[in-house]
Amino acid sequence: MKTREKYVSNLSEGDVITESFIIESKNLATARNGKPYINLTLRDKTGTINAKIWDDADIIFSQIGSSQFAEVSGLIESYQGKLQLKVTSIRSIKSEKVNMNDFVATTTKDIEKTFKELCDICSTVKDKNLSGLLSIFLSDEELPTWLLFFSLFVWLQRWRHVHYQWLLTTNRFAFPEQIVLLPKRK
Repeated sequence: MKTREKYVSNLSEGDVITESFIIESKNLATARNGKPYINLTLRDKTGTINAKIWDDADIIFSQIGSSQFAEVSGLIESYQGKLQLKVTSIRSIKSEKVNMNDFVATTTKDIEKTFKELCDICSTVKDKNLSGLLSIFLSDEELPTWLLFFSLFVWLQRWRHVHYQWLLTTNRFAFPEQIVLLPKRK
């Protein structure tokens, strides 16, 4: 496995890259000049980038699939204020050839401290039933396993292009915070 040099989050205009990505979506479009091109959304663990294939688009389109890994080479350009990748080559690669850690979101936060924050947020829930349910989840001896399965579920959903945030990543605990902020039913 090749060591990754650049992630989406640290790409800059003018970078020439060859990296592996998940093809999140693809569509065949037609440029103003009437030529076909491929519009791709490529993902790694840090985000997505729009990519374009201008040459041999109709041939290449049938050779690449969505939700698969690809090694992509090209030039990072800026278009309408956003970075995009002008693809010079693309080839499908097998999952055994990629480091899965390049595609799974992680956090740099202290997990124990973050979990304590989650517990503190959940402790402010006023509804007895909901508070009891949260307490059961948070006091369960199998919580690490539950969180692992939850994270795996989230990761699998991302592959299906349903975008959820990881429970313990930078978006913090959006779900419990929303519970706390829900108005009481009458």
